Amino acid sequence: MVHAIEAVRAAVFTRLSDDSMLCDLLGGPRVYDHVPERTGYPYVSLGTITTRDWSTQLSHGHEHLVTLHAWSMARGPSQVHTLLARIDELLDGADLTLADHQLVNLTLVFWTAMRDPDTGAYHGLVRLRAVTEPDV
Repeated sequence: MVHAIEAVRAAVFTRLSDDSMLCDLLGGPRVYDHVPERTGYPYVSLGTITTRDWSTQLSHGHEHLVTLHAWSMARGPSQVHTLLARIDELLDGADLTLADHQLVNLTLVFWTAMRDPDTGAYHGLVRLRAVTEPDV
């Protein structure tokens, strides 16, 4: 049985990777679970997923806080904002299919963009909240 955290990660990765509009914005299939060395900009990567118990008296469940990153070397934050907006469109309220689990809901918590002082790149951050229950 696939653990819920892996099921959420795989479903989010697939949704982003399979979207032709996001790939066009990135200049190709540039969504990564693990970013290869010397990857050019822009790109999107999956970050940390924090999982905690969300069980009730009647059912077992988990809450997952999913972090996504968008990176750009454009002169201003506009490209990152466009990427974050597309990620929001793709995932907020999405009905993703999970292996061995049911997605109860998927909601956007926040997104933001800032300049990375070390690289000069714009760094966009998206946080989503997913609640899952095992298939019965």
